Amino acid sequence: TSLKKWQSLPAGWQMMTTSQLVDKAVAAGLSAEQEEILWQKISDIEWEGLHKAVLEPGVAAMLEDLAGDFCLTLLTNNMHGAAVAALQDLGVAGYFSYVAGRGQVPCLKPKADGVLQVMAQFPTISQKGWLAIGDAWIDAAAAQEAGIAFAAYNHNRQEEWALRGITPCLQLSAW
Repeated sequence: TSLKKWQSLPAGWQMMTTSQLVDKAVAAGLSAEQEEILWQKISDIEWEGLHKAVLEPGVAAMLEDLAGDFCLTLLTNNMHGAAVAALQDLGVAGYFSYVAGRGQVPCLKPKADGVLQVMAQFPTISQKGWLAIGDAWIDAAAAQEAGIAFAAYNHNRQEEWALRGITPCLQLSAW
């Protein structure tokens, strides 16, 4: 008995994150055991995808420059272990002061819980001292809800984001 209780996808499912879809499935009757199996399958896909990750040209040099002047953190909805392994494989793990992934935060993006938890790790940095950078609407929504500035990286979804009431304060592109 897999997802038989959840006969059809919810309206607007294309605009939902993986975690939002899982939450909907749980609300529709997915058991705790089924949820665990589902998250394990998602984790397997993440491991595979993250091990195929490559850095865009100039990113390692950019991170090195930024890490000299700023505290760099990473918040991902992916499994923490997979994210850290990918950063290590790419040779950039040392630039990050803190990495939080699924399992380390109470709620995933687009909720602000993870952003607030990351910020709490560095209490000497004021709220105005934070800048979130991301390429997905969930990154922007989490930053916005946490009350910090957001810069969009390689932002090409202005229409989609505008529908969600999201406007980045800055737009960045590949170095």
